[in-house]
Amino acid sequence: MNVFNDTRLDRCPFCQAPKLRQVGQITYAKPTLFSSNVIELEYPAYLVKCDNCTSCFTQNSIKDEDLIKLYTKSDSSDRWSRVPIEESKQSEVIAALSSYFFKDAVVADVGCNTGELLDFAKSLGAKTTIGVELSKKSRKIIHQKGHESIDSLTRLENQSVDLITAFDLIEHLHDPNKFLSLCRQKLKAGGKLVLLTGNINSVSARLSGKNWWYSSYPEHISFVSKKYLTKLSELRLDAAIPTYASKAYKCNYLIVLLSFLIRFPLGKYRGLPSLGPDHFLYVLSKV
Repeated sequence: MNVFNDTRLDRCPFCQAPKLRQVGQITYAKPTLFSSNVIELEYPAYLVKCDNCTSCFTQNSIKDEDLIKLYTKSDSSDRWSRVPIEESKQSEVIAALSSYFFKDAVVADVGCNTGELLDFAKSLGAKTTIGVELSKKSRKIIHQKGHESIDSLTRLENQSVDLITAFDLIEHLHDPNKFLSLCRQKLKAGGKLVLLTGNINSVSARLSGKNWWYSSYPEHISFVSKKYLTKLSELRLDAAIPTYASKAYKCNYLIVLLSFLIRFPLGKYRGLPSLGPDHFLYVLSKV
């Protein structure tokens, strides 16, 4: 499927600053997958960094209407893990979630795939578990597991949710600020937004630059910085917990060091294995 990737920005999608610099051309795998869809991109994509807030984004990304079409017809359960969340995520992630999923809570998980995070929330006593997912096939699975399922966060009533989770989601968005604002609208007073995403300023990301593995997916287009999240006025950053994408990404230190020493001098280091945590679990409160 040919995709016309011509979305270009002259300002940072996070802080709106024009202080941008090009990191370099992104190399996608061949064949190129967008979720479960094989695609051909019209233009080369570039990783761009904002010197103001230190976030990054993809220049020449896929336009919004095509993103929605691709996600809607994809089978995300065929591409992404369906392992129970307590088995796949690091202990610090599970500990944090366990402290926020309280009895009788109303929980919405955005970009929930087939509902593993919602399963965990329900096991801890959450009263209402809502999956927000574009993939029709995934929504069917979510519904079969006993969760509510919708295709957009806009369908929820304002101030109706205790906790919103969005794991590996914000990097998929052209307008992350719109998403953050929408989450605030849907949260009850004092409600929490929990984000898991790659840390564009981690040691491995900075050393691998344009080759960083997390930016090598055409779905990933916006990479938020901790610095930006600390400056939000309507959401307060309560915690930024260093972690990994999953347990599988944390390797033995000796293996990490040897791999880096071999690959980095050859220009082949992609940030894996990672030199320490390359993700953050962010916890934000509605203010």
